[in-house]
Amino acid sequence: MTRVRNTVFQPLTCVVTTVLAMGLVFSSPAYAAKAVSQTEQSAMSVEHVSLTPEELASVAYQRAQKSAQAGDMNRAISYLREVIEHQPTHTGAINQLAALLYGKNLGREAEQVLRRGIKANPHTLSLKLTLARLFEQSGQPEAALSVLLTEPSGNEKDSEQTIRFYAMRGALSQYLNKTSLAHKSYLWLTANDDDDGRWWLGLALAEEKSGRETAAIAAYESALEAGHLSSQSVSFVRTRLLALKTASEDQNGD
Repeated sequence: MTRVRNTVFQPLTCVVTTVLAMGLVFSSPAYAAKAVSQTEQSAMSVEHVSLTPEELASVAYQRAQKSAQAGDMNRAISYLREVIEHQPTHTGAINQLAALLYGKNLGREAEQVLRRGIKANPHTLSLKLTLARLFEQSGQPEAALSVLLTEPSGNEKDSEQTIRFYAMRGALSQYLNKTSLAHKSYLWLTANDDDDGRWWLGLALAEEKSGRETAAIAAYESALEAGHLSSQSVSFVRTRLLALKTASEDQNGD
C-alpha cells in the first residue's frame, strides 16, 4: 500500500522570504535556487507501507460488512473469503461466510468453510455450534451430534458458549435416545447453571429413562423450583411427578 503525505505548497517567493527571515544568507543565487528546489521536493514524500495480514483482514472485513448492509451478498462473500485468506482464525468472518453460503443453498460449501475454521480454531465453540446447527436445520441430527461429542477443553473462555454447547448436545442426545450422553450433558448444566428449569427437566427425563425414579422426582421438583419453563412444560412436569409418586406409593404399599 502507498501512502502520500500531503503538504500545502508555498509559492516560490514565500519560500525565499522564509529562508531569508531565518537568517540563511547564500553567497550566490545558485545556492538559493538549490535550497528552494530541495524545499519543494521535500514538500511531498511517498511512503511504501506493508500492512500485516491482520490489518488486511480488518480492511476486508469492514468492506464485507458494508457490502452486506447494502444487500450485495456476493461481494460480501468475496470479501469474507479474503478475510479468511489473510487470517484463518477470524471466527466472525468464518461464521458469517458460512451463514451467507447456507442462505444461498450452498450447504456443502458452508460445511467445508466451518470445518476448515474448526481445524484452524480447535478450541472455538462458536464454530462447532454453527456447524451443528447447520446439520440440524438440514435434517441431520446424527451429524449435528457428532460435532459435539468432544468435551470442551479448558481453553474455552466463553461460559455462555459452553452452556449452549451442552444444551444443544443434551437436546440432540435426548432426541436420538442417547440417554447416557444426555444425562452427562444435563448433569453439567445443572451443576454450572442451576437456576434454569430447562436443564433440570432434561436431567429428569434422562433419569427417568434410566430407571432412576427417585432421582427423576428430585430433578422434576428442581425444574419447577428453578422456573424458566413454558406452561406446557410445567404441566408436563406436574403430570410426571404425579405419575412417579403414585407409582412409588403403590410399590411401597405392596
